[in-house]
Amino acid sequence: MDAVRPVPVWLDNFHAESRALSAIAPHATHVAFNVQYPGCIFHGGDGTRHYSSLSAEESYAVVRANVNRLRPLQVGLAVRTADGKAHAWVFNLSDFDILSDGAQAHHRCAPASVAYLASRGVDFYRLKYDGVPGYKLRWLLRDSGLIRACPDWTTFTGAYHVAYLLKMMIGERLPEELDAFMETGSRQRSARASTTSSSWPGSTIGSAAGR
Repeated sequence: MDAVRPVPVWLDNFHAESRALSAIAPHATHVAFNVQYPGCIFHGGDGTRHYSSLSAEESYAVVRANVNRLRPLQVGLAVRTADGKAHAWVFNLSDFDILSDGAQAHHRCAPASVAYLASRGVDFYRLKYDGVPGYKLRWLLRDSGLIRACPDWTTFTGAYHVAYLLKMMIGERLPEELDAFMETGSRQRSARASTTSSSWPGSTIGSAAGR
């Protein structure tokens, strides 16, 4: 997908950019997405095993624990349409509260991750007061026609990105078991989802997760 400057979406321009996305969504052929989130607070096991040595089920348990506890900060979408044009947005979300969640270090965020993201320009205070509620983005993704267009979905190191996006789409906690997660993902979109690299065999929605 060609480089394109993403449009930052806040509450004040959400409706305008929703119309823009909805206008091109039915013609989407490829979607690349990523999610910014406030780190990881669960690492699984007793800490003596490297993440890559965990089974798919064990890895999913770690991903699920983190995604169910934490709130995403931003969702980036880049869409290529059938005419070859590219469109991109960064949706800034309001659900994470730096004052309350940030005060619960190791329970609602990883302080080192929050500090890193702040150093990279993430304005946590503006997210809270000017960001888009996650449910509004969920409704947009459901109603825009983007899912029904059945594009190819791609993300980078996709375990957490796919899990956060799926949780946002269903509006509830992730399922207990990996198989149920895969089934839920398949129901949510008939499009393929792939990852440019894989830290977790269960990071591909709608497939056998490499099994």
